[in-house]
Amino acid sequence: MGPRLPVIAPAAGCDCRTCAFYAGNPRAVEPICSGCNTDCSYCGCARAGGGSKCARCPIRCGSRVDISAWMADVGGTLAFDDLVLGLELPAGLPVFVPQVDGGDLAELDVGLEWPAYALGLRRVISPKTLRVYPRFAGRSAAEGMGLRPGQLAVLVGYGLDPLVEAVWTRKTSLLPEIARQRWDLVLAPNYSMYGSQPRAEHLLNFRRNLLIAAELEDLGLPAVPNIYWFRKEDLDRYPGLDGRRDASGDRREPPDLPHRGGLGADGAAGTRLPVDGHAGADEARGDRDLEGEAHRGAGSTVRWPPHPGEPEPAAVRPPRCGDDPGRPDGAPGPRWGPVRRQRVALRQGRERGGRCALRRVFVLLVHDPATGLATRPVGAIGLESDRHHASLLAHVPAAEAWRERLALVDVGLAEAVQVWLDAGGGVAIDLAEVPAPASPDLAGAVEIVVDELLAMARVD
Repeated sequence: MGPRLPVIAPAAGCDCRTCAFYAGNPRAVEPICSGCNTDCSYCGCARAGGGSKCARCPIRCGSRVDISAWMADVGGTLAFDDLVLGLELPAGLPVFVPQVDGGDLAELDVGLEWPAYALGLRRVISPKTLRVYPRFAGRSAAEGMGLRPGQLAVLVGYGLDPLVEAVWTRKTSLLPEIARQRWDLVLAPNYSMYGSQPRAEHLLNFRRNLLIAAELEDLGLPAVPNIYWFRKEDLDRYPGLDGRRDASGDRREPPDLPHRGGLGADGAAGTRLPVDGHAGADEARGDRDLEGEAHRGAGSTVRWPPHPGEPEPAAVRPPRCGDDPGRPDGAPGPRWGPVRRQRVALRQGRERGGRCALRRVFVLLVHDPATGLATRPVGAIGLESDRHHASLLAHVPAAEAWRERLALVDVGLAEAVQVWLDAGGGVAIDLAEVPAPASPDLAGAVEIVVDELLAMARVD
């Protein structure tokens, strides 16, 4: 066997003159980049040469000590020429596909008979245990969602960075499991691009978005990739991914898509769209939180090389700090089993004026005829400082009692929660505190609890 050739990689220290990807470098192997990102927040670190602190950094650049491992992980190239995607959509897919929370679809679908429903990635794979929830383990997507025969199941692979990074890390086991669920369409996981990141991070994630879609297709699933770009030069590289070529054999531009003219513009007149949602302050500020900065959770996932024959390099992202032990039987969620009453007084740290200094999460309960008490979970709320986030199980009529109660609150929610806790002994409506799951933000912690409530629900 001859000598092993080195893997090309972005230049260390943001040195465009020697970079294998810089279009202005006459020796560039893949001249696809016009130069450094002048808005990058990591250039000072990159030019200092990386080193031991790389293991704590969520960003990939040419100065990383393990950048070669990352380049090998994406095939040793940042080009798209080797990627051809089928990009075939299933027959009968409507223009508008409602994304649901995994609740009682039969009740939602009464009178609608919608041809397709979508479900988010975090409703299928637990963000805590990184395992498929029991309701989908060994079952088809249609069975797990409770769809009628003929309805299409769409998996929306978007998620917070820790979850999608974990899917990449464990894709050799998770992607085949997703394939066995036989989704009719998968919107492939999205690997983020932010304006404050170095170009190496951009280019790696552009390719990862296409690679994971191609791997899903190889497993027999129709997949739609995420198309991200930062400059026009990036956008210009995408045409022809579907393999279409003109008479000369060159890749040609895909045909123009019809102008949709707004949501549901191609649908029949009078089309009814099912809509449900409740956003707290955290969610309302979400776009501003993400603008121009890496996601707060981006540093909580470990990435190991996917090839079992290769040695494991240092973690590209730091360990999960022991906050995700899982359980021996593989069941998701904290160890609290059936929801039970927990009359917990507000911890020390409650601030004056109805503020809650510590993060707290409560399960919202309503009357359950089987017990004669308020023991049926219908959602969750979270408190942290002056922020709150509420999430109710959609399409569960009993949740309306809590929706109305929350809408009528005219004081700080932390203060209202204290009043409800002091009242105690609820028969028609109540709440119980549960351990706050580890999450980068309050909304994520609440949604993890709601996901676990859905996972514990029996699927007929």
